[in-house]
Amino acid sequence: MLKIYDLKTEHLKNPRGTDAENPRFSWKLKSDRRGVRQVSYRITAESGGEKIWDSQLVESSKSQNIRYMGNSLLSRQEVLWRVEVTAEDKSGVREQAVSEDAWFEMGLLKK
Repeated sequence: MLKIYDLKTEHLKNPRGTDAENPRFSWKLKSDRRGVRQVSYRITAESGGEKIWDSQLVESSKSQNIRYMGNSLLSRQEVLWRVEVTAEDKSGVREQAVSEDAWFEMGLLKK
């Protein structure tokens, strides 16, 4: 079983008041099988019930410091995000998982 955990935004779990205009996302994987590695991810973000970013499928093993590249974020905006991951073991068996929601709140970006 593949599990996504320890979702962070700007190295923090569910931060309030981030001033990063394009925050970075990170996550970790856990599997009950050995030799499993991530082969792709897809991040989606929403605010106020509307999707504001979809990374689309990215073929990559990277799971640290993935930069938000969606619509410009506003002061005090609350954003929910999640990641879907495909991982593969050494024998080529693939498995997919979807994370729980993580969130962050923007700080004041301008005076």
